Amino acid sequence: MIPIGDEPSSGIIPIINLAIIITCIGVFFWQASSGINFFRQTIDTYGLVPSEVMRGEQLHTFVSYMFLHGGIIHL
Repeated sequence: MIPIGDEPSSGIIPIINLAIIITCIGVFFWQASSGINFFRQTIDTYGLVPSEVMRGEQLHTFVSYMFLHGGIIHL
């Protein structure tokens, strides 16, 4: 059976979750604001490529890839 509800809320605002969601939306609109070439360039620069990381290059992508999205549907 599909659950209709859950236990009562704890009353705590999920600040970290909200910050991650807002950051993802902000990064997406930053990417999309300057056209398709800039969008692709940010994917190439900040996206995680396993072969580069295994060589010890582009280690910053371990964090930055989490905030990138391929399109509005993906977001």
